[in-house]
Amino acid sequence: SLFRQQEENKRNQYQSELEFMSKALKSREKSIERFSVDWQLAQDEIVCIRAEVECAKEIGQHEVLSTRKEFDDKLNFLSKKFEKEKSSLQTEWINFQRKAA
Repeated sequence: SLFRQQEENKRNQYQSELEFMSKALKSREKSIERFSVDWQLAQDEIVCIRAEVECAKEIGQHEVLSTRKEFDDKLNFLSKKFEKEKSSLQTEWINFQRKAA
């Protein structure tokens, strides 16, 4: 009877330890699940941020190209205007020199 009582106590102790370990494992499992969800949300956020960065880069490149084209167009226009004015002044100067001679 003492032997049975000792066996019963051991079995109860093992059962308690198993229950404790089971609860600990379930708690860890829930922590891992929460971590997995958080991880997936972070991955989704990274994908969104990368997409936004790509979009911003494309917009920025478009704006730079557009600004560059405007600058080139203005520079071209002003260069032509300058050449016209220069040519006109040269003609006037030549005419002035002819009249003065």
